[in-house]
Amino acid sequence: EALAKQATLTEQIAQLTNSAPSIVRLGIPAYQWLNDDVHGVRRAHATFFPDGCGLGAMWDRETMFQVGQAIGQEARATHNSATHHGDRGEDPRENGVGITMYSPNMNLVRDPRWGRAQGVYTEDPVLGSELTAQFVRGAQGTGPTDEEPRYLQVAACCKHYAAYDLETIPVDRHHFSATVDSRNMWETYLPVFEACVDFAKVAHIMCSYNAINGVPTCGDPKLLNGILRDQWKWPGFVVSDYDAWAQIYETHNYCPNMTCAAAVGLNAGMDQEGGGTRAINQLQAAIDSHMTSPEAVAMAFKRLFRVRLELGMHDPPTMVEWNYLTNDSIIEGKDHLALARDAARKAMTLYRNENKTLPLSKDIKKVAVIGLGASMGPLLLGNYAVPPDHGIPTILEGIQMALGEDPSKFKGQCSQWENNTDYFVSGEGGVSSWGPEDCCRLCGL
Repeated sequence: EALAKQATLTEQIAQLTNSAPSIVRLGIPAYQWLNDDVHGVRRAHATFFPDGCGLGAMWDRETMFQVGQAIGQEARATHNSATHHGDRGEDPRENGVGITMYSPNMNLVRDPRWGRAQGVYTEDPVLGSELTAQFVRGAQGTGPTDEEPRYLQVAACCKHYAAYDLETIPVDRHHFSATVDSRNMWETYLPVFEACVDFAKVAHIMCSYNAINGVPTCGDPKLLNGILRDQWKWPGFVVSDYDAWAQIYETHNYCPNMTCAAAVGLNAGMDQEGGGTRAINQLQAAIDSHMTSPEAVAMAFKRLFRVRLELGMHDPPTMVEWNYLTNDSIIEGKDHLALARDAARKAMTLYRNENKTLPLSKDIKKVAVIGLGASMGPLLLGNYAVPPDHGIPTILEGIQMALGEDPSKFKGQCSQWENNTDYFVSGEGGVSSWGPEDCCRLCGL
């Protein structure tokens, strides 16, 4: 409240974006809110955990809490180490330096054709609610039940709000309007967000690109102020998916111009424009046209700085318990790597084991590893991930390590590449073949 009274309207508006500038006269440093730490901190020096569908397949609350906790620790340690060297992540390309994470991604899979289904946990609202709540509590530094720390370890973000589960079918997500009746909304799409808000006490929520029943989610007062704040009494802030606030006008044509879109978003409950600044740049014009008010800007400003204060960003560093975490003390440590391995094992399901083929015996004479992904490391990362600095062992290399290094067991490596195949990396492992028969010939089968 005191900070909002000291900041001018222009200064307040400038803060309502990912790349928040400094306010030098008030001693406020710049900060980059954008950090896509979905299943690991989005930096090369980080521990990566299974992608969303793998984490969901664990069916394990305790491990999910531990995964969230580990990612939160590494995010805080990365931030601490960066700020100690004068890097506050002001550059938008510094994705993964901050302590406000754009995770978890807990939308439900309603169509198996959705490409991003790999990044979310489940199609079930009950399982999704349980796993989401544990991830958030682990990441933010709260206990698995009711414990509340003095400061948040990181600020998690439940996304994408709401009824969002497509890319381009039947229409692209920037233009799509989901038709959802009240019962389906409350029984299917909202429970995961209610668990995130009510039990996990998430710091922020990201509204999605789509509209619901004709109203863009980032401009829907019933969805934002109505449900989140009036009904669920949630004190956090709302950020738009990248440029989704501006798309109230640009793609949904819900407004006749950007000034209207800026006002509609702010009045509905938006606090921060993710991506650019095309919407917030028109807030002064919207105020001058009496479409919104300085008080609405001040409210958004206060919500954002409330989270910064809860993170301890404006208190003496020695007061914040999480500031002891550093790169050397935690990131890619043996405990986190062991946890990532444990999570991956729990995500796997063995449907049948004919003739007790598994585990593979070291006495076998030949092994055929067949498929496009056999020697493609990046394929294993999933989305929102950066190849870790220790490299990416391929499936083939993993089998080689399990069975030993005897080259006679691995007569050849080949893959049947096709033009425009996703994740193809030129020069990585394997020998090009013209077809299945040639692949078998090269592999000595």
